[in-house]
Amino acid sequence: MTRVAGKRGGSRVAVVGLSLALVVACGDDDEPNAADTSAEVTTSGAPTSTEPVPAPTTTTVAPATTAAASSIAAETVPGELDPAVAAQLQAAIDAYDVAYALATAAPGDPSHVDFLAATTDGDLRLGVQNAIAERRAAGQALRPGPFGVVLVQRLEAVETVNEQEATVLTCLFNGSERYVVETGEVLDDSQVSWQNRVVLQRGEDGHWRVHAGERVGDSSEVEANPCT
Repeated sequence: MTRVAGKRGGSRVAVVGLSLALVVACGDDDEPNAADTSAEVTTSGAPTSTEPVPAPTTTTVAPATTAAASSIAAETVPGELDPAVAAQLQAAIDAYDVAYALATAAPGDPSHVDFLAATTDGDLRLGVQNAIAERRAAGQALRPGPFGVVLVQRLEAVETVNEQEATVLTCLFNGSERYVVETGEVLDDSQVSWQNRVVLQRGEDGHWRVHAGERVGDSSEVEANPCT
């Protein structure tokens, strides 16, 4: 695989990514850090492209059932986590990853802002939106790399969880290519992975959303997706 400009090896965006740039992860290594992702802030003058973007298969996370919610202790160790709750947390992370891929793609779509808002909140969402707006202003976007994904995270362990908040560790794979929309020139096609600490919160509507994230340890360049 040809490495062009700029590896993703070191930096991370504050609070997000693509922090989760939940987002970052997210995109470049400097984008998502937790399920780091991003939505478009503005579409006026945004570069256009015929690059196909897969439609999301999951846009919302179902509220926890009464049975699942009642099984969550004040603090639960990973071995005691109800499988239904673990599935809900993974579904929320998956939704964030899809939202990030859509929001960072070209051409921009205003609906992606709403989609991102449905999967993440607070400073994380704002940070990702700002990072993507800056990239768009430079005429750049992200697309799936050789393994067909922009960002994917697999839940590996749960550190703490209660009825309102969960802190989990994920395997994060950043498989995106950053490129110039007008010319198609690839600026960064390195495939990297790292362990991500993701904080999710459950809103009044019962839906889990990615709230924050941070890289745990160093990222590694990989030749295959280790987070399957």
